[in-house]
Amino acid sequence: MGYNTLQHLLLFIEDFSSYINVYQHYKTLFHSDISKDKSLEYHASNKKPNIEIVKHLRNVIGCKVNSDVILKILYNDKDILKFLIDGMTNDELSLIELDGLLKFPDIETANLMINTFPSTKFNQPLNLSSLEVIQHLHQLQRDEMFNIGLMNYKAANGDMETVKFLHYNRNEGCEDYTLDFVATNGELEMFKFLFENRKEPYSQESLTQAATNKHWNIVKYIYNNYSKRDPYINWASVSFDKNNSSKETKRSVQLSTYNYPAFQNSVNSEVTRYAFEQSNVEMLEFLFNHGKLSFRLGFEFMCQSVEVVKFLKKNMKLFFNEDILARYLVQYARDNNMEMIEYIYNSTNYKLNEICNPDIMDYAASNGNLKLLKFLHYNTNQGCTTYAMDFGSLEVVKFLHENRSEGCSIKALCKPDESKYQEVLQFLLTNRPEIKNYNPTDYIRDSQNLESFKFYFHQIHNQTSHCEWENLIPILPSALRYLFQYYPKVLEGWSNNGYDQLLSHLVNRGFIKLIQLLNLQNYLSIKTSFYLLKNFPTTLAVQLIKSSKIQLNQEFHEMLQNEGYFHLINL
Repeated sequence: MGYNTLQHLLLFIEDFSSYINVYQHYKTLFHSDISKDKSLEYHASNKKPNIEIVKHLRNVIGCKVNSDVILKILYNDKDILKFLIDGMTNDELSLIELDGLLKFPDIETANLMINTFPSTKFNQPLNLSSLEVIQHLHQLQRDEMFNIGLMNYKAANGDMETVKFLHYNRNEGCEDYTLDFVATNGELEMFKFLFENRKEPYSQESLTQAATNKHWNIVKYIYNNYSKRDPYINWASVSFDKNNSSKETKRSVQLSTYNYPAFQNSVNSEVTRYAFEQSNVEMLEFLFNHGKLSFRLGFEFMCQSVEVVKFLKKNMKLFFNEDILARYLVQYARDNNMEMIEYIYNSTNYKLNEICNPDIMDYAASNGNLKLLKFLHYNTNQGCTTYAMDFGSLEVVKFLHENRSEGCSIKALCKPDESKYQEVLQFLLTNRPEIKNYNPTDYIRDSQNLESFKFYFHQIHNQTSHCEWENLIPILPSALRYLFQYYPKVLEGWSNNGYDQLLSHLVNRGFIKLIQLLNLQNYLSIKTSFYLLKNFPTTLAVQLIKSSKIQLNQEFHEMLQNEGYFHLINL
């Protein structure tokens, strides 16, 4: 057994008696230097660390307590933490670093830690701590555990109660761009509190990120109140040192009278773009009424709703002509936007026959939009491709079969083995002549669904020899189950090589339970057994091997030990 396997054991084992059994077998490894350095740390990462195991590792083996042990066990088990701290030497205590400490889970743990380690060990805010713990640390005047990052984190996560406590009781404040983070997360009440009570700046990110994430209530609030606070703009620059290493620096510049209009126009155009892309007519009207609506030169007016078109026609006549919508027809079909396609047909100067192409009907079919498909069929003459039937729903496929001549391809049979596709497959296999003309042996091994496999299987199973079936056996689990249940004679007379190929494939795809279900373990060889255990060192794998015809000799047990599967030996 290697140490990597030992660490895996310590990470997951929870029962002391099981631990002792393994310890008795591998005492030398447990008492090695690497074990003394790392074993306690790995068990500390266990979801349910066992105090008896910890005591054995500490008192019998002599495992060391390091920073990682303390930081991991602190969140998992208070009693184990106290046991470890009580037994630590002065040298061990002096070497502990707590830079990775993010919180105290409760006041009792906080007291234990701050009474054990000097204040110099705590040089970061405990952002994840509860308000109760934060108030306790404040009362103890543990100022080293507070900085601007704490309010920034709590504000960004919507913890109003903690933010108010820090605002009214502490002096650290928050980051320059805390408001930007709050706007991104959509916390309106938090944004209002910080905007109205604190002096830290906000930047253009507050508007653009709020708009990006559809927090339009914050966008409106900023536009209605921005004159009360001067915004800042973020600038990023990259410098290079003598070793040609790059370093990015960020700074904020307060906007003055001369550059504020340029900033405002840039931000307004971004906010306008997001409102337009989200078809938010209410917000477009708000921006228009407040003089903030701004479309950049070359703006793509791909409207997603008729309401947006009507807004633009009414308010932006000099910049918008609805005829440009025709250039987006294919994208509208891809997006399943029936509303806009009908609008182009009924309200613009274009005829669909002049601007359509087969892609449009293909997308309508693959989206399952029968209404749009019929609309295009009866109002255009550009047609579709085999893609439409290959990827259409049952209703779509029936309509295309009865009304169009493009047909389908072999791709129509490549749908996954799911119930929602069964009726489509049955219809195609029964009604489409091109499907019937495919060579069954070209498809049967790689079939993706049971229906098409059964269709081709029944065409050839009486004319195919047993040795030929070794190369045609399907890789689809449902098809395999079907064969073993209804046509077991297909497998008679197979060579050992044929079964090795099948079992290797099942192991490679992770179909271990299927081996058990089909009773294939009787055909396991030493080679495939090793392959099975190497990929799936589980109880089920061992049970399959033990129930097979393989002689479990010394070679088998040595393989288990060499691979480190010591926990499977006695199963």
